[in-house]
Amino acid sequence: MRQFRLSVAADDDMRKIAAHTLQQWGQQKRDAYINDLFDAFEQLSVTPQIAARVDEIRKGYQKFPQGSHVIFFLVSKLHDIEIIRVLHKRMDAGAQLSSP
Repeated sequence: MRQFRLSVAADDDMRKIAAHTLQQWGQQKRDAYINDLFDAFEQLSVTPQIAARVDEIRKGYQKFPQGSHVIFFLVSKLHDIEIIRVLHKRMDAGAQLSSP
């Protein structure tokens, strides 16, 4: 079974998303939103082909929208996925993902 792992940047994104959601909408909404993101990570680890390829941003990257965010990830040679970033849908993904 495939698994997922978060990059350091994605882990930082998740912490910021959790803090912002808690501040704006409270603990219950924060917990639900973070759970939805983790459910999406698990779904992508099983069926990564549901996500769009974004080679124009970075070769091999795929993206999947979830709520107000977009999950960017790579499928590794071991058939696991690495969550690269979790960016707000209004962010300039190209600028955020242009360097390793």
